[in-house]
Amino acid sequence: MSSAYGILRQALTGGGREFLRNAQRMQAVGPDEEGGLGFIFEGCFYIAAPWPLRDLPRALGLMRRALERKACKRNYYYVGLANYHLQNYAEARDFFAKSASAKPEFLSEFDFAAGLTQEAEHGVKLATDALKAAGDQDDAANSV
Repeated sequence: MSSAYGILRQALTGGGREFLRNAQRMQAVGPDEEGGLGFIFEGCFYIAAPWPLRDLPRALGLMRRALERKACKRNYYYVGLANYHLQNYAEARDFFAKSASAKPEFLSEFDFAAGLTQEAEHGVKLATDALKAAGDQDDAANSV
């Protein structure tokens, strides 16, 4: 059995399925709690899941639903992350920049705010570098 098969099996039947179920419960019980954290959790599942479960457009849609509930440090970051994975580098850079400068608002954000800021700043650099590599000099020059 290959490790990829094991990862897929776990995502479908084990901890991954339970994680997804819990994220969906959070959305049903309190969709606005912690700024839509249940949507972020489900979106992260679809970014991290192996093929054939990985679904980047769905992840972005879920992240945007959280952002609609609350424009906050964490939600900006995850919308940036989903855009980065979709190779929407200009949008990714802009959302990472918003995350880097936003102040934490929820207890769950305070716990990892410094790390989130660091990752968001790194995301700005990666997205800007990707824009330059793609030859989009105008967009890269508009780096935030």
